[in-house]
Amino acid sequence: MAKHDPDGPPAYFGNGSDGPGKDKGLPIIPSFSSQTQALYACLHLSREDRIRLLGFPPHMVEVMRNTLTIAWPVGLQNSEGGPGWHEFKLRGNPWFGQGREAVPAKRLMIHILHAMANAGWHLAASTDLSKKNWDKDSLMFRAGPPAHRIMFAVTFNETDKIRIIDPPNESVQQAFIQTVVNSWRGGIQNQKLKEERCYQIKLRGNPWYASSAQQVNDARFLALQLLTTFDNLGYELCATIDMNTGASEDNRDSTLYMLDAQLIAVDAWFFAAKM
Repeated sequence: MAKHDPDGPPAYFGNGSDGPGKDKGLPIIPSFSSQTQALYACLHLSREDRIRLLGFPPHMVEVMRNTLTIAWPVGLQNSEGGPGWHEFKLRGNPWFGQGREAVPAKRLMIHILHAMANAGWHLAASTDLSKKNWDKDSLMFRAGPPAHRIMFAVTFNETDKIRIIDPPNESVQQAFIQTVVNSWRGGIQNQKLKEERCYQIKLRGNPWYASSAQQVNDARFLALQLLTTFDNLGYELCATIDMNTGASEDNRDSTLYMLDAQLIAVDAWFFAAKM
């Protein structure tokens, strides 16, 4: 029998007691009635162009179909399903992460999260469950009361760009701009309205591909300031999602593929009005 280290942490006996007992080592398994059991389901971002629902009730297939039809500009290619799952194949390649589909793909995710919350499904976790190269997150949702939540996104692009997509009003957009300008000590190269309802700021340096300790720290301080700014305006971070395969539309077949994959594999942030 292993000796207990007097300087180490107290032993865990698994039975809720402070010492050995007849149930030593046995886990405590709580009992749940069917009324108290939580219900979870998964939305998986598959390949470069697919969304797969796993474990959702059947009516959520139509909720998702309607959302994709409205929110994805080039539409659906096809869909198929089986017991407990349904997959939609989108036209184009939304999960490549750059090029002309980069902003619409993030906007699509805003619509998906909004529709899920309206239907009573709230994101519990976004997690990587694969060791494959270029994989993306699986989104775990928990069933709950329906909620109408205003949402928008902040994305970190290439090595030095940051965007706000679909800000709910001009005040939020201006707060974003001022926070970035005032928080990034390296300064700003340029800023512009990249497209309708998407504002982009290009920073000096390479904050999303930093090698110096100072720039690594500064990138985190910028992120903290953004969280503080939006929190003070009544918005909270509700999701950080890796939704890129790691190849841009322009470079996925080039010798820069590996470098390009590294440069764009940054989670997108999604904010929602506080409940």
